[in-house]
Amino acid sequence: MQSIVLPDSLDISYAAELHALLRDGLEAGEGVELQAAGVSRLDTAGVQLVAAFLHEARARSLPVRLVEPSDALVSAAERLGLAALIPAPTGTP
Repeated sequence: MQSIVLPDSLDISYAAELHALLRDGLEAGEGVELQAAGVSRLDTAGVQLVAAFLHEARARSLPVRLVEPSDALVSAAERLGLAALIPAPTGTP
């Protein structure tokens, strides 16, 4: 399983680079683990990119894990109606 560490600033300025990393992960077909604990600043483009990746990986039946999503990422996903794709960690209210 490939591991990708998401940057602390997940915004439009990093979207093209992250898209390429995520695309490569999908094309490898071996599954991806997204390390998301360090995400502290993000915008809609960043959240949508992560959500679209998770959706596509699941549609392809690839193993995918979102590891320790930060409070900022979870909160932004909730505000955008994407909590089903980017849920709060287990045990978090």
